[in-house]
Amino acid sequence: MRPAAYSVMLALGLAACSGSAGLDAPDAGRTVTYEPGVPNFDMESIVRLEEDDSAVVDVYLSIPMLSLIFLKRDDRFVATYEGAIRLVSRDVGGAVVEEALAESLAVSTYDSTLSHHAHRTRTTLRPPPGEYVVEASITDLESGSTVQRRQAISIQPSTSTELFLGRPLLEARTDEGNFEPVVRLHMPARSDSLRASVHLFNLDSTTPAEVVMRLLSFRSDTTVASPPFWISPTRASLQYRGVDYGTTDTVQVSRRRLEPVDRTAMVQFELPRLSPGIYRLELEARSGQDEVQRRHRVLSVKNASFPSMSALDDLIDALTYIAFDDEIEYILDARDPMERKRRFDAFWGSLVTNRNLAANLIRLYYERIEEANLFFTAYKEGWKTDRGMIYTILGPPIYIDKRVDVEIWHYSYGDRDPANTFVFERAIRHGNDPFENYILQRRPYYQYEWSRAVDRWREGEVL
Repeated sequence: MRPAAYSVMLALGLAACSGSAGLDAPDAGRTVTYEPGVPNFDMESIVRLEEDDSAVVDVYLSIPMLSLIFLKRDDRFVATYEGAIRLVSRDVGGAVVEEALAESLAVSTYDSTLSHHAHRTRTTLRPPPGEYVVEASITDLESGSTVQRRQAISIQPSTSTELFLGRPLLEARTDEGNFEPVVRLHMPARSDSLRASVHLFNLDSTTPAEVVMRLLSFRSDTTVASPPFWISPTRASLQYRGVDYGTTDTVQVSRRRLEPVDRTAMVQFELPRLSPGIYRLELEARSGQDEVQRRHRVLSVKNASFPSMSALDDLIDALTYIAFDDEIEYILDARDPMERKRRFDAFWGSLVTNRNLAANLIRLYYERIEEANLFFTAYKEGWKTDRGMIYTILGPPIYIDKRVDVEIWHYSYGDRDPANTFVFERAIRHGNDPFENYILQRRPYYQYEWSRAVDRWREGEVL
């Protein structure tokens, strides 16, 4: 990933959506897509009881290394950040509990600074009972950029008798066999041994309780964006809506019966390995005569190496913007993986005969793909979206007009140059849907300039 790409996009003010719309939404506190040069992070707040029955809040933060600015110091690369985690009362306002954050991260190689691996922290807060907003803020001391995340939580008093179901915590087994929280919204498909944990409070002491977990999958658009001179999708199409929340498939249903022994319990559900797609984890709990308590969380599962690409089939799929159909078909028709890899390499070699130039062309193309994934991913990978398509082929625009429901990308300084101006309309969102979808207003007059841009790639002139 080229740091220059971040600098350019930051200067343009291309701010990506970073979190769910509502404070009480199940996916509040998470990064949907990344903003260049900004310490984007994800947050999860979990209320639990300690051995002395006192309620505490565990606040998990997950900060991708790529989101921080590293500077070379001697033989190390160092990033520093500071911030705070505070609980703000929803009843009276003002911070009730606050913990400062300050840390320096040091890595030995430059490649490590570009890693998507996350730096994780856990902070435990001990507030009195009440309704709170968890606020976490992080400032990168090199860039000066600050990001804030917020989630709503409730801490029940010991005298409460009404059943309460906490926020679910998703965890994945590490290579060492331990479980670590999966805090971010977009997770790689390689995550094995997933489990969901949830705490229940104020259980009825005379009646068994039941917890039901349902894991649902939704039909979503996975198509690659069509060229800018084609016909735009209609508002009723899946390409426009992104996810069909009216059509679901049940992946798993599990039930747990809790005997009336303790007033609190923690229940865990093992989840299957998930293929790429959009899922929703739904939890329901009932105890005695209390009303059913419900919680849910959206899971966005991407390819195993997301946001980068490593699998050959994924690399071939991404050629769709610059390769002809018969060229891709020829590569895919190979009799075995080794032959397919040879044909893939031969395709790039046919565009630029100089091996060094060809290698640079490949690097630049897939850097654009990765950057598009970081900036524009929603229900599908960012490179497949309309904005990702334009960004991959044309690079970052000269400047952007951002309006309430529209983004206008300008690739020339002439306001009357429609062939180099692209208008993206924000699709209508579904309730607390955390994903934003921007649809390009396609026009026939894009065909000439678009063909010229593709030819520049095929002739190696973008280098």
